[in-house]
Amino acid sequence: MKYPKLNKYIYFFVCATFLAVVYTLNYYTPLQSDDYGYAIIGFNFDAHLHHYLTWSGRIVADFISPTLLLVNNKIVIAAIQTFGVFLLLHLISKFDNTVKSWYILSFISIIFFLSHPSFGQSNLWIVGSANYLWTSVLYVFVAKEVIGYIQNKKINPVVYPASLLAGCTNENASLTLIGIILLCYLYLLVIIKKNDLRLLPIFILVITGAVFLLATPGNESRMMDPSFADWRSLSLIEKIDLHFFHRMPEVFKSSKLAYSIAIVSILLCIRIQKSNLITKDGKPTDFLISIVLLLASLGCSFVMVFSPAFPDRAKTPSFVFCLMSIAYSLNFIRNDILSTNFIRVFYSMMFLTFIVESISVISAYHSINLQNSIRIKLIQENDSNEKETLIPEFYFKAMPSSTYMFDTWTNFDAMSKYYNKKNIIGYGTIFDYSVIDNNKYKIHDSSNMFTKKGLKGIYMYTDKYCLETVFLFEITHEERLSEQPNQRFLFHVMDIFDNYHNFDFEPNYAYVNDRVFLYAKLNYMPSWYIKNASFGAFDSTTPSKRYYQIDFTL
Repeated sequence: MKYPKLNKYIYFFVCATFLAVVYTLNYYTPLQSDDYGYAIIGFNFDAHLHHYLTWSGRIVADFISPTLLLVNNKIVIAAIQTFGVFLLLHLISKFDNTVKSWYILSFISIIFFLSHPSFGQSNLWIVGSANYLWTSVLYVFVAKEVIGYIQNKKINPVVYPASLLAGCTNENASLTLIGIILLCYLYLLVIIKKNDLRLLPIFILVITGAVFLLATPGNESRMMDPSFADWRSLSLIEKIDLHFFHRMPEVFKSSKLAYSIAIVSILLCIRIQKSNLITKDGKPTDFLISIVLLLASLGCSFVMVFSPAFPDRAKTPSFVFCLMSIAYSLNFIRNDILSTNFIRVFYSMMFLTFIVESISVISAYHSINLQNSIRIKLIQENDSNEKETLIPEFYFKAMPSSTYMFDTWTNFDAMSKYYNKKNIIGYGTIFDYSVIDNNKYKIHDSSNMFTKKGLKGIYMYTDKYCLETVFLFEITHEERLSEQPNQRFLFHVMDIFDNYHNFDFEPNYAYVNDRVFLYAKLNYMPSWYIKNASFGAFDSTTPSKRYYQIDFTL
């Protein structure tokens, strides 16, 4: 049964929408975390050798990082990063039937966005993408070629050099890839009764790459980091218990949608179709491959049992193998089953969820982009001879999941060298400061408080899907020093139905670029629901004693 012509365009539209979202997020993503350090290292051989011997054996990722960081153009780097995501998902979804491949690609793309255990760190952060996105392209390509060989006896010669690189991608992925190649070889040997040596060079090359990755002295050096002292003190049984009963549940929790779909897809193959594991001529079916890849996904996390840390981004290879399992299951399931009303409704609901979540994530990253502009301006305006350059840390507005955040840790020493400053220091913030230089968010100008024109302005923005409204009251330093004993701030809101709401708050001064702000967050109070408001101060011991009150209308 062929797909209706309309469906092809629907799948293309879904893919195009997904890539547009990924491009936008990449465009809004600033340099962060280790980006500065790798930009400084560049292609300095001595620096890379020192890094290999003292920190990490990820040679491939460590050269991809400075290559990407050479591109000092946001439009271009966003396009390159988006292409990397497309290339990975295209490799996962590519099968003989073109229309069905588009269907699988669109389906996988939505799952990739909604269920990735570390979408921001692995795809938007440049160094993170070098370690987990671009390396995924390598080991997925090799895995697909090896699987394709035992199914169709065809293999791309590019797989041989790619195998060496794929073995040197990241720790759990390389070991899992070795396992997949070994299983394929054993399948040919046991089931087909053929000692096919064409997979042997691939196997050897992947192992060689893995040796370079795993045998580096840097791994041992990093293992002895003081932060891992507690883990090192655990017994073998305690380490196993920690991993399988504390870490592994988090693996499934962080990608529950992907694992649920993978399991349901396999059950659909069993329940609805004649699910033969092997064809009449002895070739493994896509159904068998999907089962093996799901097991590989689990094994990819199991092998981290002897790792002192298992951050969310390290779960990416397991997630990628899970996506491959889903792709093979979908390719195995008949087209008429995939076209049933239930599947169509589920597909549509997933796409709508993707749209809703992507809007929230884009909004948060748009704010991050504006915050970065403020940070860069502060850095550029500060004299290079100053002892310190203070900048606010990034503040993420609410998103559907923390998996969309990039790495918030910053190497300030490297950042200082990158911008040629003596010492850049970050300080925390409690609100989205991207609005404070934008008159679009300013809803009230200066007014008198204890001091003349002590209030410089009131800013307002929305958060949490526009269900939360945040007010920022900028005051002068003189006003800040005029605080009275037992002072409390009043903030009363009248909604569009003339209902009164009390949001009085304690003094909570916050500073951004030597500017002083008071902060009021109104939960479950959308901005459109607010008619007018009153802001002022009173004596908490005698509430009727008001020092001043400022009324304003939205």
